[in-house]
This record gives sequence, C-alpha cells and structure tokens, in this order.
Amino acid sequence: MPLTNARIKNFRRLKDVTIALNDSETIFIGPNNSGKTSVTTIFRKFLGQKQNFTIHDFSIELLNDFDRWGSLQQNSDEISATLPEISLDLWFSIDSKNYEYAKIGPLITNLSEDITKVGFRCIYRAKDPKELRECYDKSTNIASSNPIETLTEFLSREKELENHFNIAYEALRDESGTNHVEALTKKAGQELSKNLVRIDFVDAQRNLQDFENYRGSKLSTVFESYYKSNVEKAGASEDTINIVEAHNKKLTDHYNDKFSGLMGALRNLGFPATNERRLSVVSKLSSDDVLKGTTDIEYADDKSKYSLPEAYNGLGAKNLILIAIQLIDYLKQWESTEGIRPLTHIIFIEEPEVHLHAQAQQTFVKNMGESLKRMAKDENKIPQLIVTTHSSHIANSVEFDRIRYFQKNELSRHGDSPVKGTSTTQIKNLGQFKLSRVEDNIQDIGSEEAKRFLRRYMTLTYCDLLFADAAIFVEGSSERLIVPAIIKRTCPDLNSLYFSMLEVGGAYAHIFDQLMLFLEIPYLIITDLDSVDAKTKEVCCAMKKGAVTSNSTLKYFFKSTAVVEDLTKLKTDMKTLNSGNCYVTFQKPIDKTIGDEKVTFLARTFEEDMIYSNIEKCGKDGFLKYVNLPQNTSDIESTTEEIFKKIRGHTRKKTEFALDAMADPEWRSPSYIEEGLNWLQNRLSSNVELGDTENA
Repeated sequence: MPLTNARIKNFRRLKDVTIALNDSETIFIGPNNSGKTSVTTIFRKFLGQKQNFTIHDFSIELLNDFDRWGSLQQNSDEISATLPEISLDLWFSIDSKNYEYAKIGPLITNLSEDITKVGFRCIYRAKDPKELRECYDKSTNIASSNPIETLTEFLSREKELENHFNIAYEALRDESGTNHVEALTKKAGQELSKNLVRIDFVDAQRNLQDFENYRGSKLSTVFESYYKSNVEKAGASEDTINIVEAHNKKLTDHYNDKFSGLMGALRNLGFPATNERRLSVVSKLSSDDVLKGTTDIEYADDKSKYSLPEAYNGLGAKNLILIAIQLIDYLKQWESTEGIRPLTHIIFIEEPEVHLHAQAQQTFVKNMGESLKRMAKDENKIPQLIVTTHSSHIANSVEFDRIRYFQKNELSRHGDSPVKGTSTTQIKNLGQFKLSRVEDNIQDIGSEEAKRFLRRYMTLTYCDLLFADAAIFVEGSSERLIVPAIIKRTCPDLNSLYFSMLEVGGAYAHIFDQLMLFLEIPYLIITDLDSVDAKTKEVCCAMKKGAVTSNSTLKYFFKSTAVVEDLTKLKTDMKTLNSGNCYVTFQKPIDKTIGDEKVTFLARTFEEDMIYSNIEKCGKDGFLKYVNLPQNTSDIESTTEEIFKKIRGHTRKKTEFALDAMADPEWRSPSYIEEGLNWLQNRLSSNVELGDTENA
C-alpha cells in the first residue's frame, strides 16, 4: 500500500506543499536551506521517533498570529479562535478489492464503493485554548514590574508548548474530489498510524572519523546492531549456544590459571575463611553478547593472505557499507515485525553522497532499490525510499519523474506581519514537466526528442542546474572561460550567489527555455548574432545591409524579426522575457573614436566583438597583435570585412583566443556580456531572501 502523496502545512518554511511520491524511489533536490530536511523532520516528529515540536517549528510568519492572539483581551470574541496548527496529510493507494480492513478500517466509511485511496492526518494543535490563555495571563501578571512577554516567548519556555499542544489525528476520505474529515480519538489515531506506516531514517554520515580508535565510527557497531535485530531476535541456534559454552569453559580454565596467584594472596590475607565459599572467576559469555563489543571489522586481502584493520579503509567505503547495512536492517525489522506489521515502509536517506566519489554516488542510487528487492522475502513488498541530496551526479542519474525540486520563494506580505521577504518553499514534481514542440523556423524538435536532449545534456555534463539560484547559458568554450573573468571585473556580487553556467550554443539554448520556466529559475542567455545573407544564407558581416540571423535561439525568442539591424535596436525591456525571469543578450553596436572620427562597429560573434572592443590593440603587443587593420580604419566596410575574414580564416582555437585575451591585463569586456551580467546581478539582488534558513 504505497504512500502516493503527502501534504504539509505550516511547518517551518513548508507553508503549504504537496509532495507526490513514487512507489520505489523519490529524490529530493534543491539548493541549501530549501526545505528538504524539513520534510524529513516532520515525518520524524509525527511518525518516526516522535520528537517534541518547538514554537519555531511553526512557519515564521505564524509567530505574529500567536502574538496577536496573546494580545487579545480576555473577553474578546476572538479569544476562542483557532491558533496556528501544523499538519501532515498522508494519502495511500489501495487495491479496492484486496486490502486489509482490520488495519485501515477507521479510514473506510463505505464498503460498497470502489476505494482506491485512503487518507490520514496528523495535526499538532492547542489542547485547550482557554487553559492556555489562563496560564499565559497568570505568567505575565506574576511580576508587573517586568515587561510582558509575548505568547511566542512564553511558548518558547521549556515544557510550555508541550504542556499546551499535542498531536491529534483525523481520517480523510476523498468523495468526488472533495476531502471529508472525521476526527479520531488519540488512541485510535496512534493505533492507526502504527498499522499504516513505519518510518526509518538513514541520517547523513557526518560523524565518520578516520581516527583508528574512534569507537563511534567503527562499522562493527552496525554489524552488532544488525545481528541483534535480525539474527539474535529469532533466538540463538543450538550451534551458537554450543560454541559459546565451549568458549566459556576454556575462558574459565584460563582465568583460574591466571588468577591463581591473586587467589593465593587473598587466602594469606584470611579470605576465604574456613567454611566460606571459594572465590572463582567464571566466563559468562552468553549468546546475547555475541558481537557486542567483542568484534572488529577487518579487510582481508586474498592475494597476500593478510588483513588490515577497519581504520585503513576510506570514509567513502565506510559510508556505503553503513547505508547498505541500515537499509537491509530496516527491511528485515519490518518483515519480522511482531503483531500487526505496518502496511507501508518508508526509509529516508539523507545525503548519501557524503565521502562518495561521483561514480559510487550514481551506482548507489541506481542499485539501491534492486538490492532491497533481492534481500526481501517478497520482491513486490519493499520500502519506499526518499533520498535528499545536493549531488548533481545523483540528480543526473535518475529520470525526471523521480525528482522533486525544492524551490525557494519569497513570501508575500501576511496581514500585519513584519516578515516581508521571508522565504518559503514550493515543491515541483519534474514528472509533471511536459515539453511542447520547439520550433524556430530551422529546427522542429518534437517534445520527446527535446526532453531526451535535456536528459542527455544534463547527464553528460553533470549539470548542477537544480541546485543553482540562477543559470547562465553561453555559446561556447570562449564565453565559458571569459564570463567568470568579466563577473570578477564588473559584477563581483554574482560571485557570492550560486549560478550554474551551461555551454549550449545558439542552436540549443532555447530548448532549455521550457524547463527554466517550469523550475522558475532566473536565467541569462549570452548568444551571437550569427549574421547570414538574407538570400543566399551564407555567412556574412553583421553590418551587411539586410543581413539576417541564423541563430535558433534568437529566432525562437524574437519571432517577429530575424533582421540583424532590427535585433540590435531592441531595448532592454524587450530583451527581458518570461515575466522578468529571462534575459537574452547578443552583440550590439560598438562606438569607437579612431583618430578624430567616431565610428560604429557591429560584431557577428564573440571573437569579433572582442576585437572591436579592443581595436586600439590590433597589430600591437597583446592578444590582438596578429590582427592587422587597413590603414584607413574609419572605413567601416573595409575594416569589418578585414576582421570578418581574419576571424573566419585564423587557425587559432577559440579557447586559445579567450586565454590570450585574459593574459593581457588591459583587455576590455564586450559590452553586451556586461549588459547581461548586470541584469542578472540586479535580478538576483532584488530576490535576496531574508531569514533564509530551514526554519523559515
């Protein structure tokens, strides 16, 4: 009976989110402090280890609601109004013709209907608002000379929240798309939660140490736990008992021999006295103690026949072994549950990538489900896995339909709340991402073909797009090399933000457009005019009369015109697209003063633009010493034609061109790139979030 989705309300930065879950593995991906751990924590608090809530587990803007409620007069009509609550709704998929009524009976209200899903709600709410009010008023009146504390401060005191709030339960049912709620008693709710779901956690292995004698890091403790839970639990076998007894006899004889001197000394001191019992040291190792503190893990080398201690293996191997053992341990415990076994088993795995190299990360995620199937008694009944990760290698190794993208959003103003700018979380199911056909007058790419391209690209480049605050799409390797240098020069604030740079070329940047719209990540496209003759479609100078662009990206975004001259006249607001989330920048006219004459150049590509931007360096020492200009530089037509031919015919690679430019301390940046980077810096600066933590 898989858990199909969960809805979380008012917990930390998760104001109101619904998460669809796969039957096998679901991968939580997103930037730091985007709420991934908060999901794990609310399951832990409601269904796992039942940890206590704190006042700061409520979404931060709700603290103002607490304090407003606390400031009401005792006789106010609003005093009985409901205080903020935290809730977790769980919806399970069931087979209407084959389900265990004894376990989910309270959730079934009509046996005659074909029921395909059942719902269960956990709520953290005030037990008795009136009693809370009385205690709060009494507390604030104890010492009138002291400033009156807010209700938030009162509930922050030790035990106060626990005294006045508790967990309640409700049954949910879906009738024709409308949810109906039925309250459950605390006992019925607790019993139902045990019958429905078991939650286990494989925490991030941050405490692994390389210290040789650090007991907490030793894998032997995990093997001990596994043995105790799964081998010993079934009762020690006769073989085990016989082995332990044989060891006890040998150890007892050994102790009698080694302690004989000490016993003689005790007798000389008068112990034991006549008729008193003789002191004896006896081994009492029992089957319960097998593995407990008596074993170490070693790594055997079959070739040399020697073994090395555990500390001599790397942290990555330890982490992988720890995760594998815990997964199998939890599976076995679930399968061997005494009494009523929970219908659903969910295991949260936090940051499995810790200490693991890229290939190990990918292999682990691909194989973890299959490994559990092989170990399970019934391969059709294995745990649902939820993995939280910051690893682009893991993100790129799974299909879109398994990924849940956690996006940080700015919260709109909430009444009189002073927390404008606080961030909240939106969770996007990449399984729902649909691509329409991508048409640009040159390419007509089907939706599935475009989607395959995105997956291949992100896999082959280990794209970190899903962890970035913004993205920069560039034409090629030259721009990829030089853009970071321009950022350092002109937009240093971008270096303190997280952006992903993708080299996709002018022919493919637009394919990412729909994905970026879906993810709502701001992005900048730096591309080329790529001018061609309007009639022959042959490459030509950008300043040629009537030249058009062959760039697929420009034709996709600016469908109304392909004429180069018209494109260069577009204002900033016309190049700002998708509700301010996208900016497309390309070469624009460059004004130069040569001698006494003012001239205007227009480049076709990045390399041409670098030459025009630094034209005074042509033929001199520096990265443009190989470019010899006509004597009459003010003759725009001959100059642009000369540079056009130079770029087209030169044998140097584009990467070498960019590297040579950066080696020259006086090179100037192309203005169109600076323009785009300034837009991105301003766009991200306006979106800087306050209170950017998991608790927000």
